[in-house]
Amino acid sequence: MGIDPSRNMGRMAKTRNISVCQAVGEYLPFCDDEFDFVLIVTVICFMNSVRHVVDEVRRILKIGGQITIGFIDKETPLGQMYESRKNVDKFYKAAHFYSTPEIINQVGRAGFSQIRCYQTIFGLPCDNEMVYQIREGFGEGAFVAMGAIKIGDRI
Repeated sequence: MGIDPSRNMGRMAKTRNISVCQAVGEYLPFCDDEFDFVLIVTVICFMNSVRHVVDEVRRILKIGGQITIGFIDKETPLGQMYESRKNVDKFYKAAHFYSTPEIINQVGRAGFSQIRCYQTIFGLPCDNEMVYQIREGFGEGAFVAMGAIKIGDRI
């Protein structure tokens, strides 16, 4: 089940046999403890409140459920390039890019544990030697995939 606030994108997904619910991440129309896994990829920069989204994901995940967030780290060369072009790029104009420590902080504050990060896309698109290896950690690769687990109730 996917979510998208855009009715048009939902229609497009349905033509590809993808189930979509028209909603936003800050207000998920699902029951508590309903899902085993939630994937958020390249949209966190367009959400109004990362903290609210992560809280909502925690609410709908079962204990032991996993969240995976994929995003461009604003502290990398590619992230800085996207950030610098926000004023001239209508797609990224409304985007708010985050650093990996900022997302780790939000995920940890929401009560997730076992946070792990992997990174890829080393270099810039204009580089002839852009590298797509996957490495554990963050700070060098522009794209970060972060995973965390919901364990028990928040204290």
